[in-house]
Amino acid sequence: MKSNVIHLSACLAAFAAIGILPSRAAVGTALTQNPRSIEDQTPKAVSQPKPVYSCYLRRAAIEGQVVVAFTVTPLGDVVNARIVSSTDRLFDAPTLDAIAKWRFMPAMKSGLPVSANVRELVAFSIPDAPR
Repeated sequence: MKSNVIHLSACLAAFAAIGILPSRAAVGTALTQNPRSIEDQTPKAVSQPKPVYSCYLRRAAIEGQVVVAFTVTPLGDVVNARIVSSTDRLFDAPTLDAIAKWRFMPAMKSGLPVSANVRELVAFSIPDAPR
């Protein structure tokens, strides 16, 4: 019986050595990794030009936020951008204009680029404004 266990252990070690079975290190790594595959990723921003903050809004010290939703295509382009909420409608058009120029590394699913829905907060703030 003991010799069968040793023989089985030797066979498993041999299979692992030639690549049929993963090594113990690989098995341990797979068990401790995030359950999401390394091949699955959310979109990552490559270029995000800021929206134009109009002189009128700056002089009037009007700050605000816009929440926008859009789709990042498998090529990393932004499509179907829409305003979800906004503190001032005067921020909407500059936000949509800027987002149309944004570029992303696309989302990945099983190692392949896919479309992904994204929601972003765009803030308009005056850097030197007293708070």
